[in-house]
Amino acid sequence: MGNSSDSGHKSNVMNFEQLVSACHSFEDVYKPSRECLSLMALLAIKQSAFDSFTVLNAAIAENRNAIVARKMGFGNFDALITRVYNALRASGSSTEMDEMVHTIIRKLKGERVSPKKTEEEKKAAAASGKEIVEISSSQRSFDSRIENLDKLLKLLGTIPEYSPNEEDLTLASLIAYYDNLNNLNKAVIATEAPLSKARIARNKILYAENIGLVDIAFDVKLYVKSAFGSQSAEYKQISSIKFTRMN
Repeated sequence: MGNSSDSGHKSNVMNFEQLVSACHSFEDVYKPSRECLSLMALLAIKQSAFDSFTVLNAAIAENRNAIVARKMGFGNFDALITRVYNALRASGSSTEMDEMVHTIIRKLKGERVSPKKTEEEKKAAAASGKEIVEISSSQRSFDSRIENLDKLLKLLGTIPEYSPNEEDLTLASLIAYYDNLNNLNKAVIATEAPLSKARIARNKILYAENIGLVDIAFDVKLYVKSAFGSQSAEYKQISSIKFTRMN
């Protein structure tokens, strides 16, 4: 959910707090027959809503921190694998091995094996009855890059000529680099389930049918309108408080 959605959820809770405060000011004359509309019940819903945001915000922070750490870990990824490839080519390895490594390098960098067809070429092919199906060359999602990096390192391990003196290009250092990236990616994945769970819990408290904060708020407004009248000061105090169903 984007920032505007998150803001909308928060607005519902803040407006509910305003609604509860207004009902509390009605004192003894606020006496709905439904227990779920009582002041005690409203206060409990309000607290549950605020608690759900506390849990969700903590989960969002964990997720964002993990994402930032992963992004930093991948910071010099393209430059490093380019150096690896150049080191291999300078090592005296066979042309066949260089080409095999280059195929993986292309995937790691999201390069196309063949040039993308121009619009003119596509139209010409269509006119001649040929269908061009172009598969996306981008395999740069974190999972794919990690998988292809593993393939690259396993292939390098079979090439005896690959033995650079630069410490960060050695196979041992590259394996450690891979392990770190893999762990950083797993850390992001580990934060996704708690984040999803927290959002579901927040949404249930706010939008569950009949018992969620928003539906209860609408019922409170309806009760006040019924009990005090549509032209009453009490109803006018709360009638403009807005709630939005967002789930």
